[in-house]
Amino acid sequence: MMRIILFVPILFLLSCGGQKSQKYEKKVLEERKEKNKLFSSADGPLEEKDRENFVSLNYFPVDTFFRIKAEYIPIDTAKPFEMPTSTDRTPLYIRKGFAKFEVEGMRHRLTIFENLDNPQDSLYFIPFSDLTSAVSTYGGGRYLDVKPPKTDQDSVLLDFNKAYNPYCAYNYNYSCPIPPPENSLDFSVRAGEKNYK
Repeated sequence: MMRIILFVPILFLLSCGGQKSQKYEKKVLEERKEKNKLFSSADGPLEEKDRENFVSLNYFPVDTFFRIKAEYIPIDTAKPFEMPTSTDRTPLYIRKGFAKFEVEGMRHRLTIFENLDNPQDSLYFIPFSDLTSAVSTYGGGRYLDVKPPKTDQDSVLLDFNKAYNPYCAYNYNYSCPIPPPENSLDFSVRAGEKNYK
């Protein structure tokens, strides 16, 4: 009888964890559907000739392994700089801090930026590349948006399931920030958007 009493809470916890994971996956899939609607419309980045045959963007399956809580290390001495892009445009950014995290026992770090040319943007910006770049994902790297931590002691959530391609991946008329060498990850981020075909 004692075994049954101990086993029930474990089953309950596993069930709750599974429900939470399913709810998260459903939310991400809904967001992807909404993005497909945008790309199907004239407001999206696709040229008219490409919209005619558009069905869906390509994604890796949703994987909570790539939803990572990272330590936030603020940078207090950073100065604004001009971010290189795929064109002559050089928007003004500033380094806000670092996101430090581990994947399978290996430590990694990404620099977090704030776009000073767009003060209405409430999110921080992480342009990055990884070992999938130019293989299964866009060769120019991908982007990740993160919520600013409320305090310097708070963590930041790196949800690579929401990693997205720059609009340059779909239309060369756009000007897109180039991920800096400091944000080159030496592992495969098999999450988020893949190459578009």
